[in-house]
Amino acid sequence: MRTCIVAVFFFITGLFLSVSGTALTIYAGNDFYRYKDGIDSTKNGKDILLDFGFGLENIGGSGLSLITDMKGANVFHDGLSSLELRSPYELTTAYFDWRSQAGKLRFRLGRQQYTNLSVETFDLDGFRAEIHPTEKVGINATIGMYVPTPYVERTAYFEKEYLPPIKDTVADTFIIKDTLKQKFRDKTPFLSTPAKSGILLLDGSVAAIPFTTITWATALVPKTFEKTTFLYDTTKVRRTDNVTYDSLADSIGVTSLNEKGDFRMALGANISPLSLLRLTGSGRFSIIQKGFDRFDGRITVIPMEILELSAYIIGEKGRIDSTNYFSMMFHRQLTEFGLTLNAFFQDENIFLQADYHMITIADEGIDHFISFDVSNPYLNGGVVLGAGFHGTTLRPYGGAKLPFLKIFSLEGSGEYCFVDETDADNIHHMVVLSGGLKTSIHPIGLTIFPRIEYITNRYFTKDVRFLLTTTLLINHFWGVEQ
Repeated sequence: MRTCIVAVFFFITGLFLSVSGTALTIYAGNDFYRYKDGIDSTKNGKDILLDFGFGLENIGGSGLSLITDMKGANVFHDGLSSLELRSPYELTTAYFDWRSQAGKLRFRLGRQQYTNLSVETFDLDGFRAEIHPTEKVGINATIGMYVPTPYVERTAYFEKEYLPPIKDTVADTFIIKDTLKQKFRDKTPFLSTPAKSGILLLDGSVAAIPFTTITWATALVPKTFEKTTFLYDTTKVRRTDNVTYDSLADSIGVTSLNEKGDFRMALGANISPLSLLRLTGSGRFSIIQKGFDRFDGRITVIPMEILELSAYIIGEKGRIDSTNYFSMMFHRQLTEFGLTLNAFFQDENIFLQADYHMITIADEGIDHFISFDVSNPYLNGGVVLGAGFHGTTLRPYGGAKLPFLKIFSLEGSGEYCFVDETDADNIHHMVVLSGGLKTSIHPIGLTIFPRIEYITNRYFTKDVRFLLTTTLLINHFWGVEQ
């Protein structure tokens, strides 16, 4: 009996020492989506997305942490083209992170996500170091390989097929025929070697200038990071404007393989000389695009505590745009100008936003958009109005949330979109209605949200879908000190 008591004592003591100063975080989530696909009939109409991860922060008070996350899905193998053919389970995050007590040094090793001004968010296997010699200066260096991601290479070949003999009733003989059929062979190579997927990043920030923070970034991007580059050839073709019937010059979009990779440099600034004035902006230079492929700037004025007025400009080059409710487009140069008014009414807990922006696309035309949005903790709604080169858009939307019994809430949303494509002379309507009962248990971060979705547009006619989202978050289970 005494032996058992001593063993239990040492077990509990060892467990206490191992978790002292350690915080455990567990995340688990999944989405189940039942639908009928009106575009791709080869899909099974059922998507399952799984996500699980855990983290041990500041293990034993050493400053060392372990962070992991794994995602799984059955939809990677669906679709006509198989362009998303991937493993159904992927380890998306698994790294060790150490930081000094003073916070001046931090090192990370393993599979991690990273983003800065020179690259979008991506995953890499590698090493990252952060150095903060002073509170106002920071330098980050990252080296590694872009996470192996398969993509499909499709090649065509021919097979000879012999058809069944056909009897010629006149000659009383059998005729044998054969035919050639074109088939496709798919290969899924992986990005795995340093020569193909190696990446080097350097970035940092400086806040030494009064009221100013400057961020900078450079990147050597491997050729396989962007497997294709969207360019425009130098040949101009003529087309006729459907409204004015003028003859206009147009460019032909082409897709070319990126064989050399890319080098990018980016610079950003945040300047706040006064409490009521703020200036922000950034720009990125790309060797492939032979110039600035992205830039933005915004000036914000806060005349009073409840109002915020800003004017902005955004430019992008050689990218795909899918945010204008029309279609995905290749564009040589996109520039957007806008004005935004935000109002915060704290006593009524109401947020109001009004926005006007104009989008101009090289070799195409100009589109204008006006949007209004108002929300509080229980209701939200708004409308987007658009007109211009790509047609007319009307998009009202709204939603409601009714909480009761502390852990339950009835939630619903609706959206209607009308698009009159001037260029194609097509009119499209879309309706999406969604609603369900949401259960949220906050102490352990448990959320259960089943809902029914009704959708109709040019691809789906009165389609009823079922969605189920569940999440579980246990944050800092052991706490900081025990």
